[in-house]
Amino acid sequence: MTFGQVEGFLVLAEELHFGRTATRLHLTSARVSQLVRDIEQLIGEPLFLRTSRKVELTPQGKALLAELRPAYWQLTAAIENAKGRAARSEQTLRIAYNKGYGVARIHAYASAFERAYPEATVSTIVVDETINFAAPVRDGTADIQVKWLPDNPQRFAGLEPDLEFSATLASSQRGVVVGPDHPWAGRESIQVEELADHELTRPPKSVPDWYIDSWSIPTTPNGRPIRRRELDANWSLVGLMDGLLRHGRAFETYTDDLEAIRVEGVRMVPIDGLPPCCMTAIRRKGDSSPLMDAFIDIAQQTAVQSRGRTNESIPSTSVIGERF
Repeated sequence: MTFGQVEGFLVLAEELHFGRTATRLHLTSARVSQLVRDIEQLIGEPLFLRTSRKVELTPQGKALLAELRPAYWQLTAAIENAKGRAARSEQTLRIAYNKGYGVARIHAYASAFERAYPEATVSTIVVDETINFAAPVRDGTADIQVKWLPDNPQRFAGLEPDLEFSATLASSQRGVVVGPDHPWAGRESIQVEELADHELTRPPKSVPDWYIDSWSIPTTPNGRPIRRRELDANWSLVGLMDGLLRHGRAFETYTDDLEAIRVEGVRMVPIDGLPPCCMTAIRRKGDSSPLMDAFIDIAQQTAVQSRGRTNESIPSTSVIGERF
């Protein structure tokens, strides 16, 4: 039997109507009838009882259907799997991420992807993106950028019309980094309302306003204004450390999985009352491929497995550079 004959038999066995079968297969009713006659001639006995009013399977037809349907499903699945492998074959997926975003985490995603799809490879690109939001994706340097956002990615859907944000890959409690002489340095945590008590840094004006005001909120939930200052237009480590250690300011960030630069006395203090930061995979809107979809799926699965294995802890004497 040819693949077309198998498909024709299965569809007619489901529909029990020549006209509907012809429509589904994009054939004429006469062609469907010919397919059935050819199959019955090959088998050597009738498979359908046909009258002017109805079509029914014979006992022989029912027996063939029971054996042929699972084999057809297995065959079509094998073909689709082969197509997927061909689409990914000898392709390299370029994944960008920022300094301090957790090298171990990103490479865990990449390794899990390459284990699941050995015919594809991942090229990781460490970027020093401090000026333009999602620049590696927008300029074509990377296919996907893994990035922390200051809340659930779906909250920001549509704010960057040319970009798509995946569902959350990982989350982390918000925190502030402060110098050893800061009033918060000895605290186990602070409440969000306390952010109005001291001056904080904020992202540079070159990033979108929604990102600035979500990352470094302008007012507390009770409406108290928060003093914010852009210390360094490039958001560099030097500018952050100068603000922390010389001027006593605080730097808002996330508490989880820091690529730490250890600095004596510098403290990470969790903030209670703010939504967590969320890691997402960013790509250009409409720029989808089986390779990108597979990586995002694997990253989400790996993140869930990692959360199940790991007891999260908050570093107490760490600071990071080039975060945005």
